[in-house]
Amino acid sequence: MFVGVDVGTAETKAVLVSHDGRVLAGASAPNTLRVPQPGWAEHDAEADWWGNLCTVTRELFERSGLSSAAVDAVGCSGIGPCVLPVDRDITPLGPGILYGIDTRATAQIQGLNEVLGEAAILERTGNALTSQSAGPKVAWLRDERPEAFAAAAMFHTCQSFLVARLTGEHVMDHTTAAYWGPFYDLRSNAWIEEWVSRTVEPERLPRLVWPTEVVGRVTAEAARAIGLAAGTPVIAGAPDAPAEAVSAGVLRPGDLMIMYGSSIFMIAVVGETMIDPRMWAAPYVFEGTSIVAGGTGLYLRALLQGLFAGPSRDDALRARLEAAADRFGDARVHRLLARVDPEAAARIPPRDRVRVVRALEVYRATGRPITEGHRGGTEPLRGYSVLVVGLDPGRDELRRAVTERTRRMVAGGLVEEVRGLLAGGLGPEVRPLQAIGYRQALAVVRGELGVEEAEQAIVASTLRFAKRQRTWFRHQAEARWFPGEREAFPAVLAWLDEATAERQPVRRRKTRSTAPTEKAPRRKGRGA
Repeated sequence: MFVGVDVGTAETKAVLVSHDGRVLAGASAPNTLRVPQPGWAEHDAEADWWGNLCTVTRELFERSGLSSAAVDAVGCSGIGPCVLPVDRDITPLGPGILYGIDTRATAQIQGLNEVLGEAAILERTGNALTSQSAGPKVAWLRDERPEAFAAAAMFHTCQSFLVARLTGEHVMDHTTAAYWGPFYDLRSNAWIEEWVSRTVEPERLPRLVWPTEVVGRVTAEAARAIGLAAGTPVIAGAPDAPAEAVSAGVLRPGDLMIMYGSSIFMIAVVGETMIDPRMWAAPYVFEGTSIVAGGTGLYLRALLQGLFAGPSRDDALRARLEAAADRFGDARVHRLLARVDPEAAARIPPRDRVRVVRALEVYRATGRPITEGHRGGTEPLRGYSVLVVGLDPGRDELRRAVTERTRRMVAGGLVEEVRGLLAGGLGPEVRPLQAIGYRQALAVVRGELGVEEAEQAIVASTLRFAKRQRTWFRHQAEARWFPGEREAFPAVLAWLDEATAERQPVRRRKTRSTAPTEKAPRRKGRGA
């Protein structure tokens, strides 16, 4: 049997799985998201990552009554890319800096882009630098935490830190390394030493391995902490999303997973390296395969229809427009847009400050209205014959799923999470707290709603969003829609087999209309 551990933003989970894929036991422990100031997001790596790994692993055997000596191997997945400096004893020298929700390294992104060139970074690493890139956060530690940076023997991400604590080996999987831009060469699958050296010595980055490789064995010290037998094999592991894709049967080129709740994330396996500025690119968990990945329905639209790329963001202009909106009101900034792009102003309401500012930013940078750019667009993904399958569970099932999920969210500590974010320094006006669920929980914290009223409001808002989402998908792609969910799979597969016999080659895609907070069901076997 095997032990699998996943570190998420909100909790760490573990499962004990038999050789035939049966889950024999499960356990979880809450992680604490810390927001010491706006734009920062952190975990206590010692408590949340390692401490909870020990807790949930021990709990597996306490619940199941099974012997840990029978475990054949251990694998970890986790959020990422994260950045954690550790000393020679693999002791954290600060908090774990989280993935794209942490935006502290804006200045370092700009600096690396200026020195290396945005086009060169995209061509060599396959990805533009964003808050999802780990390299700028390593540079931030160099600039803002020089003592911790100098003392660091190694820089890890979430699961590589756990592997190091389990085995003493400093390794990182290739899938994660691709998001440590601009340090990783997507085509040669190696660190770009001349670029790494501009920020940190290459020897302070882990050795690169493939996710399924056995990289070491549980040490005697780690065995005492987690309750496993010393000598148990440990694989390198992978980020959480590719691991989920494997569990959904996404194994070969042409397979694609679309997972969506309040947002959308998709992973497609491709036969050769594919670089597109609209997507994220990385090696997959198996050597010799690559993936493209993205989030939100706009990524699906970009793949199938093309999308207006637009100019890079102008932080100085955005700051001036934001200040004008704060001082004079959103309506005044909206009138500026109406003068230069009346079509966009008619479509974007004044209260949607983010889109109004972006439209003005595009006009200032290009001299052209954003609507003109949208009409031109960029070319859709080439070389793919596409079939789109839509699964619609129906309104009654949708309401049931939304209601059940909402109750689980509230019972699981949604209100307490919001209260903690506010206590940690996050302002109630920030955009994430205006999202469905967080907005209603904020009202509970303020005393404006009771818990039951908040649950009802979340359900109502989610159903309205699901209706818009269903309509949007029906207009964005020529999909063949099937009623139901799991029960529809035989009909879906039969249709795909018939359709693929008529048009070869084909890349299968699956979309699913469901509660925006429900993840796609995990399944084994055939990918869709």
